[in-house]
Amino acid sequence: MSTDYPTFGIIIKVENPDNGSISLSGTTYDAENNLQLAHEGDYVAVNVKPDNGYVVKDVSAGEIAELINNGNGTWTVIVRRGGGVTIRAIIRRNADLPHEKVGSTILYGHYDLDGDGVAEDLAWRCTKVSHGYAKLALITGVDETPEDFSTAFTEEEMAGIKDGEITELDEAIVAKMFKDGKVHPVIHVKLALIYQ
Repeated sequence: MSTDYPTFGIIIKVENPDNGSISLSGTTYDAENNLQLAHEGDYVAVNVKPDNGYVVKDVSAGEIAELINNGNGTWTVIVRRGGGVTIRAIIRRNADLPHEKVGSTILYGHYDLDGDGVAEDLAWRCTKVSHGYAKLALITGVDETPEDFSTAFTEEEMAGIKDGEITELDEAIVAKMFKDGKVHPVIHVKLALIYQ
């Protein structure tokens, strides 16, 4: 791997954030070494795109480069002599969007509870939110929790949640809550990162 860059001496690195992406223009791509390169004094355009339901909280380019916020979701980096540039972004969940609240109804997972051969949306009542986790109780009572109930929750199901609010299912999914003589399975889920 060659490390001698007589024309382009400054490496531009990108650390892609969780819940979004960063793209650049104004650099030269070195395919042989898989590097973005720039000259001293170049202006590099940075576009940070958050996922749905998220907002950009901060963008940085290290101590040497000058970073300008263009105010339209893009930034400009002015490359300076003295070292490489590492572009980072912090992306957080948009606090202005509604989030699970105690008492709210959440659709999550599919399962054939009534035995008709068709998997239905599962509706849950949020009974507790604490430290980024929610406790959800199945609204529809059943006589007993099916042994294969965990098949109702797959990566595809998680990906389909509105705004990606549920990011992880606690493996210890089935506690039992009795109500009106029925079993209401309870699951614990990790929520997408909320404003900190």
